[in-house]
Amino acid sequence: MRPIIQDKLILLPARFSGAWTARPSKSQLHRLMLLAACAGGESSIHIGARPLNRDNQLLLSALGEMGLCAYAIRGEQLHIDGRHKRPAWRPRLDCGQGAAVLRLLLPLVLHFCGGAEFVCAPELLRRPHLELLEALRGGGAEYKTGERSLSVSGELSGGCYRLSGSGSSQFASALLLALPFVEQPSRIEFAAPPQSRPYIEMTIAALRLAGITDVSFDERSIAMAGGAQAHGFAARAEGDHSHAANFIVAAALGGDISIAGLDERSLQGDRVITLLLREMGADCAYRDGLLRVRGGRELRGIDVDMRHTPDLLPPLAIAAAAAQGPSRFHQAGRLRDKESDRLSATAAAINALGGRAAVEGDSLLIAGGGLSGGSVDGCGDHRVVMAAAIAAAACMRALTLSDAAAVHKSAPEFWQDYQQLGGRIVYGQSMGK
Repeated sequence: MRPIIQDKLILLPARFSGAWTARPSKSQLHRLMLLAACAGGESSIHIGARPLNRDNQLLLSALGEMGLCAYAIRGEQLHIDGRHKRPAWRPRLDCGQGAAVLRLLLPLVLHFCGGAEFVCAPELLRRPHLELLEALRGGGAEYKTGERSLSVSGELSGGCYRLSGSGSSQFASALLLALPFVEQPSRIEFAAPPQSRPYIEMTIAALRLAGITDVSFDERSIAMAGGAQAHGFAARAEGDHSHAANFIVAAALGGDISIAGLDERSLQGDRVITLLLREMGADCAYRDGLLRVRGGRELRGIDVDMRHTPDLLPPLAIAAAAAQGPSRFHQAGRLRDKESDRLSATAAAINALGGRAAVEGDSLLIAGGGLSGGSVDGCGDHRVVMAAAIAAAACMRALTLSDAAAVHKSAPEFWQDYQQLGGRIVYGQSMGK
């Protein structure tokens, strides 16, 4: 099977079927790796046989560069030896395009390193980080931005940090993963109930795994004691529901896929993908540790609040475009601040494939009725690219897709899995990106 090295691919109509194992959750791995690096002693995280994606690699490298840990992958285990050695220099950390990498590290480098310089892709610096930076400045830190860098300096202190609640949940998770280590107690207050709440709950669960239990979370605040000492732990990374959603939708569009590695009771908010597809009429069921998704049933339109599960919008939108009847995805405005304006990019992809979609305010409206085929701009966005790719299950003719290599951000083996499950690729000419 040919490795995917081109940026432009032609995808033929396909039926997706077979057995597949979900890759480890990028979001959960971020949290586990960070806490293992901060812990005293060694931690072991089962990551399976798949390679770490680009964002997980960047975070792990940064933790090593900060002097916090040594690490090694042996077989299917990631071993992290937390050392708590504050470097004599301000580290220079590569974040690439990883918004979570940058945000989760910002408070941590203040506490353990007194600051750092982050090297960032230009598109990462265009994404919204100001709310977190201003919260840190309120605690005594300083920051400055350059053309391809962001620098912070100062010490992380305890006290009260205020967030809007309407911004990224990564702001709260970043503070949560660092503030327990300062000596003073801390509190995060939200002006409105926080969005993507399941990701905050995932962070608290990771803290508890590392022995940090004095954390309380209610509708408008998070309180935590200071002076925490994390300990080493053993964990098994869950399968990634956000990534698996693409192949779950592909199966619902006329295929038959059995998926291993997903926890039906996971704290990941995106586990609701199966509930939403059932509401649309799909056949999705867990049995004996496997999720089986079968197509063949006509899907119907759906009305969904995307406030807590924004990453599900691109694949769900493809299912909606193939369904009978209209769909509405609302409270989706934060998708404008992803690797692309993901709200508009998803609408443009559906329209390019012969469907009918429109953005109205913070909502995406999709008429339903099917897709034909066409040419889609992947917008350099891994989730737009993957969702457009599985649209081949609903198209009547070929689709041409740009930015195929963008998938390496979250799933470097995506195209190999795509072909193994029945995806059909004709190799076009490279776009030279």
